Amino acid sequence: LVMSLPSLLLLLFALGVSATWAVSSTEPFGFHPASVAHPDYTAGTFTDAESIGVAWHRPGLYAFWNRVQRSLSSDELDFTQLDAQYREVPEGLTVLGNIVSCHLPQESQGYCDVHSYTPLDPQAYDAFVRQTVERYDGDGVDDMPDLKSPIHTWQMGNEPEAISLGFAELQQRTYTAIKSACSSCTVLMGGATGVPSGYIQKFEDSYHGYLSTLAGASLDVMDFHWYGDAHGDYRLLDSQTGESVYTHIRTVLESVGFRADLPVWITEMGTYSGTPDMWSEQTEQEQAADLFKRFLYPLALGVKKVFSAWGMIEGFKGENGYFDHTGLIYDGEGPDDLGLGVKKLAYYTYKKMTEKLSGSDWSSIQFVRASVG
Repeated sequence: LVMSLPSLLLLLFALGVSATWAVSSTEPFGFHPASVAHPDYTAGTFTDAESIGVAWHRPGLYAFWNRVQRSLSSDELDFTQLDAQYREVPEGLTVLGNIVSCHLPQESQGYCDVHSYTPLDPQAYDAFVRQTVERYDGDGVDDMPDLKSPIHTWQMGNEPEAISLGFAELQQRTYTAIKSACSSCTVLMGGATGVPSGYIQKFEDSYHGYLSTLAGASLDVMDFHWYGDAHGDYRLLDSQTGESVYTHIRTVLESVGFRADLPVWITEMGTYSGTPDMWSEQTEQEQAADLFKRFLYPLALGVKKVFSAWGMIEGFKGENGYFDHTGLIYDGEGPDDLGLGVKKLAYYTYKKMTEKLSGSDWSSIQFVRASVG
């Protein structure tokens, strides 16, 4: 199904929307991350997230095993950095946390086998996962002091490296450890990723195998990541084959034993404005229109949650790359910038979208089509 913008606007009004917005974990509107950490931005860390109606926050700092447990020769865990991050999250903003065994596993870092996600000390890894989940679950047992928004949703890893072994097995181990500390917690696996061109082939080369190993277990939510440009990539099509990525993922999930109604999320979704290196110029207007479609179209297909990425504010590595331009607030850097703190049109698009659609019954979507002349 290809839906025009007028079709999507009609869909918006066919949902039976509520005029009252309340931040709730049932809402589909996420951000990765929803916080603003720029040292010269004075509006507040989560002021903008609350202003535009973000319901889910996927923080930028993950729970890296080697940063929390500095040495495998000691059982001591240092949660200082994570505590500082999670302490700032206001009540009502739901958190999706990430747990990572080895960042860039090909480098091993002494915690995993080289070119593998397999922990060198599996018992130590299990203990790290259990204690991390226990610290932030808000159940009154060994909780972080001053935790306002307990974490009940965790993702193992971020985006698996295709050349590394043991990712599915690590998902199984992490899933078991998370559930042992918080049986009601929801567990995701690191997102399937790639660019629209050749996305399905990359999925088949690696991620399909991980799902086959899991064989319908150790996964509560499927996640994939999707970027591209503002000229039709919102339709979730592999630009080489024309095939629907969402349909392909659904088909694979069922073929390897997952239930037909397994939730699918997109925890990284977005495009840019300006002129990042190696990409064509896109206007604020193009980014804003695309943002709206990147939420409405997947949600209409059956995706349960979408997280805009990367960043509430511009800036990633400061190299004028793609992700330096995806934020909705200018950071005062680069040739296309209008000044630190200036909001883009996409900022106001996100806000209007949540105002109109929060409280919608997404289970009763009616597909409508308007003629375009």
